[in-house]
Amino acid sequence: MEWRHALLLLGFVVYQAQQTPPPRGARHIPRIELQVDDKGADVAPWASEFILLVDRNWSLPPEAETLNGHVAARFNVDRDGKISDLAIVSTGAPEPLTIAVRDAIGQTSLFQTVPSNYPGDRMPVAVTAYYNEAPPRAALRKFDPPAGVYDAHRSTDVTLPRLVHEEKPRYTPNAMRAQIQGSVVLGCVVDVDGSVRDVQVLGSLDPWLGLDAEAIKAAKLWKFSPGTRSGDAVPVWITLQMAFTLK
Repeated sequence: MEWRHALLLLGFVVYQAQQTPPPRGARHIPRIELQVDDKGADVAPWASEFILLVDRNWSLPPEAETLNGHVAARFNVDRDGKISDLAIVSTGAPEPLTIAVRDAIGQTSLFQTVPSNYPGDRMPVAVTAYYNEAPPRAALRKFDPPAGVYDAHRSTDVTLPRLVHEEKPRYTPNAMRAQIQGSVVLGCVVDVDGSVRDVQVLGSLDPWLGLDAEAIKAAKLWKFSPGTRSGDAVPVWITLQMAFTLK
């Protein structure tokens, strides 16, 4: 495992984790973006298993493995786990990729029932599968710093915190199997004692297979020399970017 140095620049910390993926031969897999109408239920275990099963069920003829594009689909998951009303709603991909997405989703029926506390008999799900292309980066979520905290991006009279101890974010096994790469963007407060608190995900990479959570977990263990204003330590809001890269 190899780790690159962390940089602090204008309140923006970039940290990159590199990890050698498990052998996959020449087989390519899609990047799955998933939206679930959770209605307040914990659907993360369901979503994680769904993504991995689509991966396992993914199949393309060898001559189609150099194709690229994305396919969006919608469906319902019945309480017993059966997938119904599967429909391809948009596609920016050649027909073999559309067929592969439809077949991979259809073969996951009866793999896992919906959460027992899900309020309803059917759980609506939307999926976009990206093949040999990266998903577009969503706009960062806006989050105002808590009251009494200086914003490193806006406060010109504040000396920025200086990183003195870093913890390495880790790939989860499931995220490695799904070959997810990219960055988690976090906002957080560096307190007057140099500790990190109030960590928020501003730009998600992977809410289902654990990389967002691992980035948060690592950030909370970082230590800084605190930011200062007129010589006094003050709490400062900074932005962290943690990049996960498979070699």
